[in-house]
Formats: sequence, C-alpha cells, structure tokens
Amino acid sequence: MKAKINNLLNVYKNLSTPARASIWFLFCNILQMGLNVLSTPIFTRIMEQDEFGITNTYNSWRSILIIFTSLNLSYGVFNNAMVKYEDAKTRDQYVSSMQCLYSLITCSYFIFYLIARNWCNRVLNMSTELVVLMFVDLLCYPALLFWSGRQRYEFKYKGLVIITLLMTVANITAGVIAVCLSENKAMAKIVSTIAVNVIFSGAFFIYHFVKGRKLVVLKFWKFALAFNIPLIPHYLSEMILTQSDRIMISKLENDAAVANYTIAYSIVLIMQLIMSAISASYLPWSYEQLKKKNYAALKQMGNILLILISGCIFLLMMFIPEIIYVFAGNKYADAVYAIPPIALSIFFMFLYELFSTVEFFYAKNIFVMIASVIAAALNVGLNYYFIPIYGYYAAGYTTLFCYFAYAVGHFIFYRYICRKTLDIKDIYDKRFILLLAAVMLIITLAVNLVYGMVLVRYFMALAIILIAFFKRNIIIDKFKIMKNKEDKEV
Repeated sequence: MKAKINNLLNVYKNLSTPARASIWFLFCNILQMGLNVLSTPIFTRIMEQDEFGITNTYNSWRSILIIFTSLNLSYGVFNNAMVKYEDAKTRDQYVSSMQCLYSLITCSYFIFYLIARNWCNRVLNMSTELVVLMFVDLLCYPALLFWSGRQRYEFKYKGLVIITLLMTVANITAGVIAVCLSENKAMAKIVSTIAVNVIFSGAFFIYHFVKGRKLVVLKFWKFALAFNIPLIPHYLSEMILTQSDRIMISKLENDAAVANYTIAYSIVLIMQLIMSAISASYLPWSYEQLKKKNYAALKQMGNILLILISGCIFLLMMFIPEIIYVFAGNKYADAVYAIPPIALSIFFMFLYELFSTVEFFYAKNIFVMIASVIAAALNVGLNYYFIPIYGYYAAGYTTLFCYFAYAVGHFIFYRYICRKTLDIKDIYDKRFILLLAAVMLIITLAVNLVYGMVLVRYFMALAIILIAFFKRNIIIDKFKIMKNKEDKEV
C-alpha cells in the first residue's frame, strides 16, 4: 500500500501545472457540491418543511436574477478575454472595467425595484428588507466569480481551493448557528448565506478596483456585450430548466411542496457529481478524437459511458427510500415518487453533453441557444399546466420530458453538423441510445411498484453491482484511455 501511495505521489509530482490544476479544480468542485449535499440532512432536521422550502425558493430567484444583473460577464466571454488580452496589467484593467459595467447594470435594476417595489415584492414573494439584501449580494458576488475564473484560466489552483472550501464551510456553519438561534429560521438561513457571500466576494470586489484602476473602458465593454448578450437566452434557459420548478411549485402549491421537491433534486445531485467527473475526463478526450476524425472511438466510448451512467441511475433508484430516510427523515418520505424521473433526467443531460460537444467543437453556438430556449419554454408551460393538477410530482416528470426534448433538439442539430460538415450520418450509435433510453424509461415508470419490496430491490441492485464488478477491467481500461489522451494533450 505504501509503495502504491509513493508511486501516485511521484506521478502527481511529474504532472504539468495544467494537469495538476485540472485535478484540483475537479476535486474542489466535487468536494464543494458534496459538502452542500451532505449538509442538507442537517437543515432538513432543524427547519420545518415550509421554512426549508422558502430558502430554496429564494435561491432559485437569486440564480435567475443574477443573469440579468451581471449578464454572466464572468462566464462565456471571460475566457475569450483572457485569450485576447494576455498582459497581466490589461487583464486587471479588464476585470475592474467589467465590475464597473455589471455594477451599473445591477444599480439600474435596483432603481427599477425601488420604483416598482410593491409589484416586485408580490412577484418574488419577499419582503423589501430581503430583496435589498439580495441586491447587495448580487452586487458583490460576481467579483468572486471573476477572481475564480481568472485563477482557473491561469492554473492558480491553490488559492481557489482554499477560498472555495473556506466559503463552503463558513456558509454551512453560519447557516446552522443562525437557524438554531433564530425563531424565523428561513430568514436566518438566507441572511447568513448573504453575509458570508458579501464578506468573501466583497473583499474581491474592492481588490479588483484597486488592482485594475479602470472603470470605463469602452473597447472592453463593447467586446463583452457583443459576445455575451446573444448568449443570455441560453444562460437564462438553462437556469429556468434547473430553478423554475421550485418557483412555480411555491406559487402553484406551497412551500412544503418546494421542500419535498428540493430534497428529491438534492439527492439527484449525487448523480450529477458522477456525471461531472465523467464529463471532465471525456470532454478533452472527445475534442482530440474529433480533431483526428476518430469517430469509431467516440461511438464506442459513448456507449460505455451511457451504460455506466444508466447503471448508477438504476442503483440510485433502488435505494431511494433508504436515502431519503438518512438524508431528510420520515417527514420527506413522499419525495420518493419525485426522484425517479429527475434521476433519469441525468441520462438525457449526458446525451446533451455528447451531442453539444460536436456543436461546440464546430462553433455552432446558435444551435445550443435554440435548443435551450425551446426546452426552457416547455418547462414553464408544462409546469404551469400540470402542477395544479398533480402537485409537485408533476415537476419531476416535466423536468424529465424537457431534458428529453433538450437532448432531442441537440441530436437534430448534431446530425445536421454531421451531414453538412463531416459528410457522415452519425458519430454516436443512435440505435443503441434509443434502446437504452427506452429501457431506462420503462424502469423509471415501473420502479415505484417495487419500493415496498425491499428484498426485490436489494437483489436487483446486487445484480447490477456484480455485473459492474466482473466488467470493471473494461471500464477502468476505457477511462485510462481518456486520461492518457488528456495528459498527452496537456
């Protein structure tokens, strides 16, 4: 064992800086999401269902509003700016200029809020005090995103890992203390999160202005706005797909239902951690294969990864009652029926990853936006119709259908690229994908029937685990192929 550890340490020491950074960034993301997921059982036990639901409705509104107030200037355009402006001083000036730009936009929205305060409060279902605090958060938080984006681009992983973990632990700790000491537990949880965000991101807000010393640089503003404004529908649509369910459940049902749905969604985040880890290895490898026109390798790897993700989804479904009990307790037991369709959505999310990789590689970003907008519009429309009839359970199935539509939309555009750009019909195995999707859909619809049959569920889960064990060498070898390709590219 000691020899193996020493060997791993030697391999790590010999890695290039970008390779080390990639490992730490992935570790940081997974640990951050993992800590947030693991903290959920604490808050579900010290808060009532409606209080827990209120905090998650607030988070959903914040996630949507920050797209408008910041125009996501720390996302799509930021890496392009880092490529365009290589000098460190120019990058400092760019960041401080972007802060000034989004600050003006945020303040403009705040003035609009003050003018239409009563109407906005009714729409958001929040008090004036809470909305004002949210705007303070919206003003400061993008500064942290600019700093972390630059750290990632320049492969400065040590500071980013430390700040991310400190902030995550501080948020959880402050939240638990505030909730335990307050009678208004929902407000206490929200305010504690805002306080931690403002303390950390506010420091970077000041730091960037001091370091860059530039407020209005028109060439930076024109470049950023021209690049990012066309992408706003895509960013907004993706956020609507992930957040609008909770807002609409709050409006059309109640906060307790939001809490149940949030628990279901939080449990599925475990699957997203796995998918993120797979995607992190698959993306650079797939770009290399597309560059070499090695489509057979992409087809084979796509099938294997889809089987792996499907197996993980199946195992999650088999243990849902037990996971909910550990995760949230008996009062959230009804959430068991919302999880299977949300879990299957992960399958179609990964299909989107497969197809969109081809779209992004050939710079067909407009296709990504079109598919995103259609899926988001479907999500809102279906939720509006079905939630009043079937309750929050409907949101799980509308989420599934919308991610299915999302994947189909990207499949259509991916096929168009294959025919027009590559002069081939397909890269991935569409027959296999259709068959596997059909099997997983049948399992999802039927799994509710076996939740009371503990031995049946355990036997089925054991069968999948044994299959994975005996086929482990195939899976490990395929991941080694991706990793080797990634290391060579770096």
